[in-house]
Amino acid sequence: QGGQRGVGGSLPTSPPPPGAMTATNERSAAPKGMRAKSIGHYILGKTIGEGTFGKVKLGTHILTGEKVAVKILEKESKAVNEKLEVTGRFKDKVAKIESFCTELQNFDNSLKAIDSWKDTATAELEDIKNASGSMVPEDRVARTMDLQEDIAAKMEILVKNAATEQDLLPQGDKVPQDAQDFKDELNRITKYVTDLQARTKTECDKYSEDVKYWAEYRTGIKEFSPWLASSEGACTEGLSKPSNLDEVKALNEKVAAFAKSCENYLKVLMSADAAAKKMTTHDEADKEVATLKGRFDKVKAEIGRAHV
Repeated sequence: QGGQRGVGGSLPTSPPPPGAMTATNERSAAPKGMRAKSIGHYILGKTIGEGTFGKVKLGTHILTGEKVAVKILEKESKAVNEKLEVTGRFKDKVAKIESFCTELQNFDNSLKAIDSWKDTATAELEDIKNASGSMVPEDRVARTMDLQEDIAAKMEILVKNAATEQDLLPQGDKVPQDAQDFKDELNRITKYVTDLQARTKTECDKYSEDVKYWAEYRTGIKEFSPWLASSEGACTEGLSKPSNLDEVKALNEKVAAFAKSCENYLKVLMSADAAAKKMTTHDEADKEVATLKGRFDKVKAEIGRAHV
């Protein structure tokens, strides 16, 4: 029973011989009110010997009645069980330590990955700002929005890392230095990425406004450019010399109408220029407006000479 170990015979394949002791005989032989102990197919009887690690009892096979000596190693069994219990507790502790080490390694790897990424993200923001003059506002907005999404994903990881830090590392005023190093690193990276997120949002908001001004600018240029090209063509063809007073009068009316048209389209060009100057960067727009204005001035000069 329990931690006891014994030896005995094997079961016979034929009915027990006459006079063999059965479980009923043995149990009836036990003192009244007591239940006979058994190990396997053997009923334990009186103690016939005793040693350092246990006792030797007389065992009787239930079916054959064969008598054997059964050694009960109670102390040895108890020692083995205690060792097994210690081994089990040790395995549990080792498993917990291994789990802790794995979680700590994953935590550290995550921080290192974001620390490396933040330098790349910062360079991307600076490139957007520095190259904004050579990009249309739509491209600037698209790039800053992509960067914002990337930063938001990293912020989610940092939030999870903060929860891991709370569960994994000791808290309180007296924290071991190695644990405090992890805490400081997490705080440093989180602060940097939070600031980067704010700066990127500011740039994206600027560029979003640029899209509106850019649309106003392009609308004006698309309206002004065809008129200018047509007017340059008319100036190249020149005006026919009037031969009578009616033709002179008609020519003057034509020139006056064209001059009025010049004033109206100049307003279109200047409105486009005003919209461009509201953008974050407008170097390319300034150059285009200057070129168109120069061509306009030549046309206007031709009209002035014709009017004279």
